[in-house]
Amino acid sequence: MPRPFLRACALLLVSALLCHCRAPQPSPPPSPAALRLWHRANSRLAAATFLDRAGHPIPWRFSLRDTSGVNAQSWPDGRIQLTFGALSFAQNEAELAAVTAHEMAHIAARHGRAQTFDSAATLLASAALATLLSQSSDPTTASAAATAALFSVSLTALTARQREREFAADLASLDLLRRAHYPPSAAVHFWQRYAAARALQGLGKPHWWLPHPPDAERLRRLRLAASPSPAP
Repeated sequence: MPRPFLRACALLLVSALLCHCRAPQPSPPPSPAALRLWHRANSRLAAATFLDRAGHPIPWRFSLRDTSGVNAQSWPDGRIQLTFGALSFAQNEAELAAVTAHEMAHIAARHGRAQTFDSAATLLASAALATLLSQSSDPTTASAAATAALFSVSLTALTARQREREFAADLASLDLLRRAHYPPSAAVHFWQRYAAARALQGLGKPHWWLPHPPDAERLRRLRLAASPSPAP
């Protein structure tokens, strides 16, 4: 494999690690009342959705992480993890349900599998082009330039697809909230407060390389989708 391609991969890997290198800060454990709300929300949401879009049953597994940051993660096998910070930040059971429903929507739509495929396709395309151009009269320069260009284009395309998946998960989470008999406005309230907190930290601004949508656009779409439909 050409060295320029390997260098480009290494730079991307280092950049990703630098973005996530800060050690998580521990958080006080959630109160018994918050844990009860969390368990009840999980039960109601799990009862409201059984299959993913391919018709496969989802073995939901919920857990908490001792971290003060407001965050949630999901894995294709049905695991969902909220941080202590997210549990504390939510003001009520409906807001807790909104956070979890977003992650459940990712799993039900099989977004994790799609993201893995997209990333693998990008790496393979970059490697193929770099190998091809390394046969030119100036292989090092040509390969490096082509690899960098392809990575820029591919990363932009990947980011766009990731953002659309985030929007799709937002919309699907509102439907899940309705099926579990939670008001969809809870998602709007949570994300509105979360966006305000991020803005105070200088976060949430639009950057082309970030996989999550800008907070303002996410809120706009959530408000629109959560609004009651006008009577015919």
